[in-house]
Amino acid sequence: MKKLFTLLLAVGLATSALAQVESTDSNIGTPAPERSNDIVINPIALVLGVANFSYERVLNHDSGIGIATMFILDDYTVDASGYWQVTPYYRYYFGKKRAGGFFVEGFGGLVGQEVSTYHYMYDPQWGYMTNSYTTTENVTSFGLGVGFGGKWITKNNIVFEVGTGLGRLFGEKADARVFAKGMLGIGKRF
Repeated sequence: MKKLFTLLLAVGLATSALAQVESTDSNIGTPAPERSNDIVINPIALVLGVANFSYERVLNHDSGIGIATMFILDDYTVDASGYWQVTPYYRYYFGKKRAGGFFVEGFGGLVGQEVSTYHYMYDPQWGYMTNSYTTTENVTSFGLGVGFGGKWITKNNIVFEVGTGLGRLFGEKADARVFAKGMLGIGKRF
């Protein structure tokens, strides 16, 4: 009975030790997979009737490429109905963490907006305008710009991002020649 107990104890310890070795051996030398995708949303803008999202693919420790979008959902809150922008960007990071910390970016912008034009004819005999009317036209323009900001990543891969940028629109029909880009967002790295 003593020999059987000793044998079962030895087999149990060996199995337990073998299970420990297998689980640790499979983890030795294999780093955790690099999470290379960020999705960020601006919740404050969403409350104000503006959808502002971004997706970024991390290329390496110092850089990433991505695309940000902004659409006016509710022109009651924001008086710019018909405005939208899609901005692909390249970012260079100066932080110690992978694709984190202070960044500078260059971006292109595809911007759509409603342009209203007020037409009138001035009658010099009577001294006032006659036959006035307004036309509205949807205009899409392309632009280039630069920006800067910061990105912080927690241990749970929660992303906090603050960034801004200014761009210049090209084209004759753009209502405003300058367009802005901004993000005060929270997201996830996966």
